[in-house]
Amino acid sequence: MQDNTILQKSINNLDWEKSINEQEEAIQNVIQLFYQMNVDLYDLYKKIHKHSWENYCKIVEKIGYPQNHSAIPALFLLLQDLNWPGSENALLILSSIGKDILITDIEKFIKEAFNSSDFMWLGGLKILTTRIGVISDDFNDKEIFKLLDFADF
Repeated sequence: MQDNTILQKSINNLDWEKSINEQEEAIQNVIQLFYQMNVDLYDLYKKIHKHSWENYCKIVEKIGYPQNHSAIPALFLLLQDLNWPGSENALLILSSIGKDILITDIEKFIKEAFNSSDFMWLGGLKILTTRIGVISDDFNDKEIFKLLDFADF
């Protein structure tokens, strides 16, 4: 089978409604194809749906940082609702990367969440910043940190 065909089949099998064996095989296939085909993890995220987010996070975690760097925006998107599948894993993965690497992205996503009036997303971002010890002095724009006060859990 062609790599693209295997990738598409594996993407479909990341769904939580598939059998555990199908999901585990899909995770392994995607990881293998990540290295063989240089799969962009953010592009992969855009191809999956809510039923696959938990397995997506498993893939990102197994690949590890810095190889999983392209997944960082997707992990931030999963913080929009901490009830979503994969959101807790996204928090754990982002926390393991650390604030020095993520601070620019954190600042960007806080602005985006605030500008879109997504106060629940600000809640997820606030939990992340608390877990990794972000303080206002870490930001280029110190006022950004104050936007976390609008967080709604």
